[in-house]
Amino acid sequence: MRSSSAVFAFALVPLGAAQTFLDSVERVYTELAALAHEVAAARQAGPRLGPYIAPAWKADVQQLFGVSSLGTGVGTYLYDREGRRWRSTATANITLFHAGGERWVQDQLSADVGTFGQNMTTGEGPNAVCRALPTRYSDPFALLHFARRQGMSSVGGEPCELWAGGVAAYNASACVGSDGVPRAFNMTTGVAYKALSSMHYVFSNPVVGPLDDAEFAPSDACASRYPAPPCGQSGVAELELFRVHGAQEPPSLENRNLGDALGDMAFFCDIAGFDESQLVTKWSVEANTSWGQYAYCIYAAHKNLCFGHTGKHVGREGALSLGKGTMGGQCSANSDIGSVFSFPTEGRCPEGAQLGSGGCTWK
Repeated sequence: MRSSSAVFAFALVPLGAAQTFLDSVERVYTELAALAHEVAAARQAGPRLGPYIAPAWKADVQQLFGVSSLGTGVGTYLYDREGRRWRSTATANITLFHAGGERWVQDQLSADVGTFGQNMTTGEGPNAVCRALPTRYSDPFALLHFARRQGMSSVGGEPCELWAGGVAAYNASACVGSDGVPRAFNMTTGVAYKALSSMHYVFSNPVVGPLDDAEFAPSDACASRYPAPPCGQSGVAELELFRVHGAQEPPSLENRNLGDALGDMAFFCDIAGFDESQLVTKWSVEANTSWGQYAYCIYAAHKNLCFGHTGKHVGREGALSLGKGTMGGQCSANSDIGSVFSFPTEGRCPEGAQLGSGGCTWK
């Protein structure tokens, strides 16, 4: 369902075979940001459509994404529409690598503060790691502008109004309480990758009213330890790595992400998913072990870009930042979960050069 008062300036492009999982993350947030911008304009131009959502509130939250092994995240959700910011903190038990699961803590903050409007902190205390995404702020409930009332329902014994609707590949439904706080919110994205295909939230114990700026302060990892410094060791590692990609992708590792057999393949098989047009290629790489922070590498503006890397250093972390290692596994063995890597263009050794020549870190 679509409102005639909103004219969309963005294009929803089908997921191409050459796009990676991180490309899809960036795509979803970028398109939702564009959608939210148009919804804001529509609100100014005409009568309100969709449910009333309270302008500022916080609540306990349970969140579940499109893959069961990620577990159910339990934590707190904060929303401030006028301040153009939201925050979600959650702890989950992830069973991807171990049947008993592993504790996983994530703090996700989105604010209209410039280029890096989205950042995630995983881990706790001194071992927390900050990851920033180059995406604009997006109102998480903007899609409900296109929703229509479906009647009454209840969540956790609380009565609420059921709303559902969408635009293009994005669809959302919500059960909204009389105070304007959703008691449940669901969204599907049309993205092929399983972990991004759907998002489900259940809210409880809401408190409606203004929120303090301190509640949206960046994590210590983002404020003072981003990107992380390189590891202290400086040896040489012979790596056998894998990459999932489309058939048309050029054979280059510059500004791209790869993983070892355990870290990358477990991730794609369980969390991301394949389509029939994708390939898996194996790469032999020689790298300096002064690992830097793992960078998010995406294809944008007709080139590969990495965000959050430590200069020329090859980026590294344990898969999903799990396992026994510290700092997300940047400098740890990660033998139980595998590792993923990022290869900055500026660290590549020239053809025929030895590792370390001119400060190069990989070849």
